[in-house]
Amino acid sequence: MVEKSIENNKQECIFCKIAAGEASSYKVKEDEKFLAILDAFPSVKGQVLVIPKEHMGSDISDVYNTSIETFNAMMKFVMDTIDLMKKKLGVEMVVVVWEGMAVKHAHIKLYPVNDVSKSQIVKPPIGVFINGPYPGFTCTAPGPKLSDQELKDMQRKLRF
Repeated sequence: MVEKSIENNKQECIFCKIAAGEASSYKVKEDEKFLAILDAFPSVKGQVLVIPKEHMGSDISDVYNTSIETFNAMMKFVMDTIDLMKKKLGVEMVVVVWEGMAVKHAHIKLYPVNDVSKSQIVKPPIGVFINGPYPGFTCTAPGPKLSDQELKDMQRKLRF
């Protein structure tokens, strides 16, 4: 039953279709195992997605635990893509986010940052702080300051 579910995911997966040449994309880099494409829905101009050509689950732990060699090769491809973006776009840095919430196929989003000196911390809109179950989006803007007790409680949960 699990194998059939994985096969169905592959057949319906937009990234598998892009890798197979069955769906259009704007490639910026490619090798035997990975593909870097422009994000068709960018939040930043020049945003790039790195995807493995082979269908893989989107949880970073799954990819790492399944094949450390594939994980390392993907990170090398990401770093080479970042170097390309810095050179060609003239950006100072590239923010890296491992994704996979909307499309259940491992992918890494690369966000070019044009001028780090102009970056500033802004208050997120009311309601952005996620204090509970995952609502279907994430935000890197800082949320409200947690109390010492809230921080201690989370530390206890996470401490190894």
